[in-house]
Amino acid sequence: MTNGAQKRSSVLVALAVAVSCCTGPRDVSELYGTYVAEYPFGSEKLTLFANGEYLQEITLKDHPKLTTARGRWSYDKTNGYIRLENALVVADGFGKLRQDYDVPPLGDTFLPVNRLFWGKLRICGGEGVDYKKLSGAS
Repeated sequence: MTNGAQKRSSVLVALAVAVSCCTGPRDVSELYGTYVAEYPFGSEKLTLFANGEYLQEITLKDHPKLTTARGRWSYDKTNGYIRLENALVVADGFGKLRQDYDVPPLGDTFLPVNRLFWGKLRICGGEGVDYKKLSGAS
């Protein structure tokens, strides 16, 4: 292989890797399951059910009570975002717990979904905290 051919081959491989990192689910059924986000102040578990419903569970380190929210979810394949109706927003934008985290804000929450290089899906949250998938179909 010539030096030019090796360079083109390397560029194609790099491009394939980059594209595979930026793709979402091939089918919406890949999204079904449980995801967890870890924060300095606690954790959030998000379960996406096949019937279009979700369950959000928030556990705080300094608070024994589990806070939950339920609602409908959908996935828009054209933009790669999940829409959650009436979801709670846990973090305040500065890495801290929102004072009113247990009150759903007006409007829907939109979160991007992408596939990691090794094939696992993740839901990208704010604060640099992602929801990592724990289990398959629910």
